[in-house]
Amino acid sequence: TLLPVFVARLVREMQITDSTVFYDLGCGNGSILFQVAYITGAKCIGIELNKRNADVARQAWAQLKPRLEKMSGRKMPEVEIIAGDLTDLISEESFLSPNAAILTSNLVFPKALTHYMSERFRQLPPGARIACFDDLYPHGRSITRIRDPEAFELFEMVDYVWQEYSVEWCRYEGRWYFYRRV
Repeated sequence: TLLPVFVARLVREMQITDSTVFYDLGCGNGSILFQVAYITGAKCIGIELNKRNADVARQAWAQLKPRLEKMSGRKMPEVEIIAGDLTDLISEESFLSPNAAILTSNLVFPKALTHYMSERFRQLPPGARIACFDDLYPHGRSITRIRDPEAFELFEMVDYVWQEYSVEWCRYEGRWYFYRRV
């Protein structure tokens, strides 16, 4: 789980606003979607392979949404939670939005899936942003510039270190990666 302090930083770094479409690929219980929706007013779309987790997330949003609207005095944006395979979602033409901000906690994904995502993300239009925890385009390795020069032409790449106690699975610092399609 990414804790609220990390989500707030993610929102700032990815420049998520109410005109952004925020995707959480592997959204689990939806908690990140709910935080982003509340903080920014962005339309949020999550996809979760586990149908039970997706059902729990939908039920949670149904209960949270009216409370958040009452507390904030404003209407909450659309939050859609899909039960399914994320490769289906990212293969859709509608996924290719210049105002997309995409989070994927791909540390737990099979390497083949991360590779597929890295190839699909090359088709995103300029302006789209991606944050992940397993480097999609290992730009820290000098050999990568030789093997995959296109990645360096298509993306601005920034490595970040998460602050201590901002993610539930690790109390020590770790890395996350940010890409902006240019």
